[in-house]
Amino acid sequence: MTIALSVYMITYSQQLYAWSRPLLRLIDFDPWREAAAEDEEDSPPVDVIVFGLGRFGSQLLRRLEDAGYNVLGIDLDPRTISRFTGEGYRVCYGDVTEQEFWTDLPLTQARWIVLAVPYGTILLTETDPQSGLFTALSTHRFAGRVAITARDEAEAARLKENGGVDLVLYPFDEAAMSAARQITDLDEQLGNDARAEVRE
Repeated sequence: MTIALSVYMITYSQQLYAWSRPLLRLIDFDPWREAAAEDEEDSPPVDVIVFGLGRFGSQLLRRLEDAGYNVLGIDLDPRTISRFTGEGYRVCYGDVTEQEFWTDLPLTQARWIVLAVPYGTILLTETDPQSGLFTALSTHRFAGRVAITARDEAEAARLKENGGVDLVLYPFDEAAMSAARQITDLDEQLGNDARAEVRE
């Protein structure tokens, strides 16, 4: 039965696809990829590719754009893609572990690739984003620089062992340092204001 069905489907694959195409569009995320590919010719060159537009990746994309970089953001969440597209950012739907997706990326233009996807518990059926990144970088011979987020020094050491990582980013540490700086700056300002009032 399976062989007979397979032969039929292979023989009539074009007709089956044409018939089912409207149904497939309901579950297909490729319009984001197609739109990105169409806009690629008219768009400026990409300086940085950011995988993962969560809390850290989205802020990184915004800050780099503010600094004058041309950034391409990539995420798996269609709502995130829709939101950033609506805000005027250059984004597309994609998965760092999907090796075929990498052929559509402007790897010869980009100077940096940033993996802002947290390393966590991986199910047996899923591919680790970090190993997916390293595989793709090797396969496609990416010549630029690579930055990856890490939670702590142990994770950073493990990443550096693999080689190919130019910069390890610590979102939690950097957020804490920024918050501490803001507190101490404000405390110093308030202290100076208080001392000035005493003198008066």
